[in-house]
Amino acid sequence: MKQGTTRPRVGLTGAVLLLVVWTVAILIDCSSGSRVLFDRRPILARLRRATSFVDSTSGQNASPRPTKTDKIRKPRNDSRNYRYIELPNELRALLVSDPECDEAAASMRVGVGSMSDPPKIPGLAHFTEHMLFQGSKRFPGTHDFFDFVHNHGGYTNAFTSKFSTVFSFSIGPGFLEPGLDRLADLFSAPLLKSENLLKEVNAVHSEYIIDLTDDGRRKHHLIRQTAKGGPFSNFTVGNLESLMERTKQQGIDPVKAMREFHNKWYSSNLMTLAVVGRESLDVLESHVRKHFGNVPNGRVTPPVFEECSEAFIPLDPNELGTETLVVPEADLHDATFVFYLPPQAKNWRSKPLQFISEMLEHEGPTSLSSKLKREGLITSLVTDYWSPELCTVLQVNVRLTEGGRSKESVYKIGHALFTFLRNLGVSRPERWRVTEMAKIRQLGFTFADMPDPYALTVRAVEGLNYYTPEEVIAGDRLIYHFDPDIIQQYVQKFLVPDNVRLFIFDKKLAADVDREEYWFKIKHGVEPIMDSVFKKWKEITSAPANTVQSMMRMEGMALPAPNRFLPNNVAILPRPPGSGQGAEKSAFPEPLVFAGDHICANKCAVFHKQDTTFHSPKAVVELQIYYTGSHEDGVRERILTALYVQSLRFALRERFADTHRAGMSLGLGSGVAVGSTTLPTVKRQRVLTLSAAGFSDKLDYVLRAFAKSLAATEGASDEKPIPSPMELGVTMSHGVRHLMHSRVTAPSNVLASVQSSRVYTTAVRLPGGGRAARRTLTHDQITTMHRKPASMDVTLMRTPVSSLGIRIVGGRAEREATPVVAGGGKPLLEKRFFRLAFDQLRTDLRVATLNRTPLAQANDAVLELIMHPHVPVHKMYAALFEMEKNHPTLDAIFEEVADWGVKLWNEAAVEGLVQGNITSESATQLVGDVISLLPLKNIVAANTIAKPTISSFSSLRRASSVAPQSSSKQDSVPSSDMPTSTETLSMPSSAESQTPESTDRASFPMESTTGPAPYSVELSTGRTPYPDDLPTSSTPYPDDLPTSSTPYSDDLPTS
Repeated sequence: MKQGTTRPRVGLTGAVLLLVVWTVAILIDCSSGSRVLFDRRPILARLRRATSFVDSTSGQNASPRPTKTDKIRKPRNDSRNYRYIELPNELRALLVSDPECDEAAASMRVGVGSMSDPPKIPGLAHFTEHMLFQGSKRFPGTHDFFDFVHNHGGYTNAFTSKFSTVFSFSIGPGFLEPGLDRLADLFSAPLLKSENLLKEVNAVHSEYIIDLTDDGRRKHHLIRQTAKGGPFSNFTVGNLESLMERTKQQGIDPVKAMREFHNKWYSSNLMTLAVVGRESLDVLESHVRKHFGNVPNGRVTPPVFEECSEAFIPLDPNELGTETLVVPEADLHDATFVFYLPPQAKNWRSKPLQFISEMLEHEGPTSLSSKLKREGLITSLVTDYWSPELCTVLQVNVRLTEGGRSKESVYKIGHALFTFLRNLGVSRPERWRVTEMAKIRQLGFTFADMPDPYALTVRAVEGLNYYTPEEVIAGDRLIYHFDPDIIQQYVQKFLVPDNVRLFIFDKKLAADVDREEYWFKIKHGVEPIMDSVFKKWKEITSAPANTVQSMMRMEGMALPAPNRFLPNNVAILPRPPGSGQGAEKSAFPEPLVFAGDHICANKCAVFHKQDTTFHSPKAVVELQIYYTGSHEDGVRERILTALYVQSLRFALRERFADTHRAGMSLGLGSGVAVGSTTLPTVKRQRVLTLSAAGFSDKLDYVLRAFAKSLAATEGASDEKPIPSPMELGVTMSHGVRHLMHSRVTAPSNVLASVQSSRVYTTAVRLPGGGRAARRTLTHDQITTMHRKPASMDVTLMRTPVSSLGIRIVGGRAEREATPVVAGGGKPLLEKRFFRLAFDQLRTDLRVATLNRTPLAQANDAVLELIMHPHVPVHKMYAALFEMEKNHPTLDAIFEEVADWGVKLWNEAAVEGLVQGNITSESATQLVGDVISLLPLKNIVAANTIAKPTISSFSSLRRASSVAPQSSSKQDSVPSSDMPTSTETLSMPSSAESQTPESTDRASFPMESTTGPAPYSVELSTGRTPYPDDLPTSSTPYPDDLPTSSTPYSDDLPTS
């Protein structure tokens, strides 16, 4: 038999089994009323499904797992070589050869975790993890492994999850082999010495103490608590009581129990290994076989748990349909809707839950999030799902505003959530939506940056447990087939009121609760959701399709429109002249030179560097606007700037919601970090930062539109900024369905009837070809223009209709964008977004002030030494409280913020950097256009701006000894500069922290890969000419979506 292949053996027992399965299949086929009784095709199909190899790690029907293969799917620019091997002791390993790596790394995963803790000893799996590192037979010293790794430029770590325990280290690349020798000996012959008991129990207990005040950990623990108990509700961390005191009371020896746990589960057939080093694959394979081939194989059956299904949920029936009021540690106001679904490990090829999460998290104008923000109930909505085995838990988390802090408000949120989910359930998932999602992921994966060796090994050992060897790197990112049935099944059967638990985290609402969870001391109370509310929710989830669609329209909600920001071209630009091998062209960025009459000429210090190293179709642009305006009150200036920037973030996040889904990021912030990254954040203040990163094909369009949005000077409607669909309804006329995918050429094919008297900004193209000055048109004027000859060309806001936000829903064209009202003369600022910004800043400052850790206080002390002026967070909170106290309403504060926003743009210096897949000429044109579009009135030379005083680097080094480095998870409390930090407009979900990636052909099916290739879409490889400014003619954008109902030419295969 050839190496790398296995052949299933069929003995007498197997033959009998095949005969029984065949007979049952025939009987089923007969009972189903099949017209062709002896048609063998359905029978054979069932037989193949019943008898094909089922990969125990993925739950998917698959071919027999290879024992060795080099056919690993990887990103296009990943120069590493990969190999999968399986040792005779059934240990599976991924080997990665990277001759240029500056660190080597390895991780070992054991397929057992805290879900397998004995009921009498919670935390035993975690305790075993700690004990394993305490010496082995050949390296008996307690710190032998740690000392060797740390003395050779590396570090170690280990963690225990519900279903696995992972041990990892990195090290200097020349010391990988002896490091592997020591790691292997920990699994071949660990000492598990009893004298280390108290030390390691105390180490476990210290982690428990940290988690006691971590609201994320507390929430995660409480959600898993059920009256049924069982593994799902395990206390996973462990502490002194569970590991020492209780065991003593029960007459249990904790060391003996730990050794029994280790002997039972630490078997090589439950282990996966990943190694990255400079050595060749053959040498790495030799090292692994030599050192890990001796790990004992107990041929242990993996832990098995009853999985969630329609018939089983690990809760008592009376625990569903309840609301739990929780007292948080921080003064937060959150609500979480929790649903329990079947395990998702089996669905890694179709990823249905990721599709559902993406629909829920979308932030566009017709999204669930936008509706709830519009009503002043929330400031954010994110989803999270975890536990791919046993029972996947989906959480819909919302951060409540001050106005949303009531049960009635939370019930309104639930009403909107179930309306949106019901719409998903009755509307069969359209193929183009999943295809679009797959394309985005494929692009992200193909052009992914190479992860560092340590991160790669940690990810790979988990991937080996869930995906086929060929897809171990790509399996968590790519979508391989379209399965609409399972999406509908999940929404209709599991995302319903009968399967929800509502958690409200609010100290005020939970003031009178009567329960306390034992381990984390979480004060909470549980009661059924009000009958009248629960009944309304259930009525929604049983409503027919036409009723639900009508409700969606009335609520101003709709599923996302096609994403207009997806790149069409991923070609890599040729190297610039003089940049070839051996050329003397500078490797450093060079300044952009602007024309003499440009506002930036001899003033803007913006640099450019074209990518000649990574060969990626991406680019990055960052501009820093150092404004000269100042306020007599420094603390008030910081607050006004924070409110102004956050208000714009909310507005732009809604307008550019699709950019993140298209693999782009847009950033707007205040303050620029300087100094060492190991110190507390030091910022230069009085600076606005604009940034954009992503595929260069659409980056110029996005950045110009972004700048133009910031410069909108008409003001905005405040009392009712987002009218209902009925106000903006447009009667369907011939050709109106084409509006989403074409430019507006005449009023006759835009608006057959306008039912709103609001006014919109337009630009009128006169019959002679000239363009009139920008002005506003009333309803009557638009109606009059509708009667004019078609030669009068109206281009609304100089953007494609899809950008304008007109969409077709239920036979009506509806507008997504906020109407712009004449007058005002201020940069775009809306009260509804300002209210959200004020609410969020107040919450962030309150939490940061009331939860001051010793480390946060030490960081403030450091900043006092090295930065002048420095405004501690508690002073900002006091000033904001005083500001609110002195104003009966927020309107006066809004006007002050708007006036301050105008002042920020009066005069400034500009610095920046453009780098990536963009030429110097294009960068000059882009930056010049962006700066011209911004509301900047005057630019001064960058060297004339006075920067805040920052102490010398030697002072920074001295100051660093005041406080430990901020590296632990509890340091996530916002720093004193928190309100003005730069952040991206689109927040990625916890499940989508990476964006998928692709090639100049957006599919990357490798020739060596034998498995089914994921979704594939052809992209052009030539550089399509792209307009340098937003189009003003009626010619469609080259990036416009096609007019067919399927946006992409290639479809996903149907499951």
